[in-house]
Amino acid sequence: MSFYAQKLGVSPAHLNRLCRKAAGSSVQELAARHLLRAACRDLVFTPTPVQTIAYSLGFQDPAYFNRFFKRHMGQTPGMFRAAERERLAG
Repeated sequence: MSFYAQKLGVSPAHLNRLCRKAAGSSVQELAARHLLRAACRDLVFTPTPVQTIAYSLGFQDPAYFNRFFKRHMGQTPGMFRAAERERLAG
């Protein structure tokens, strides 16, 4: 968040207030949603290994990506990929 606040010339707290007012979510929540959308798209529509997707999204540890994904989506990236591909094929 500090990176974006600095680029915009505002404090992190002010950026967070602006995001909450405009989008109803914190900067961190908006960033997590963006990462999850990108991860879901890549998991379903590319053959890219989960580890590579994790690195491409800026995660330095694929295990942390797995925990992040599971915490937000309720299942591991691999489980999500299999379920979504099955659903789309069906």
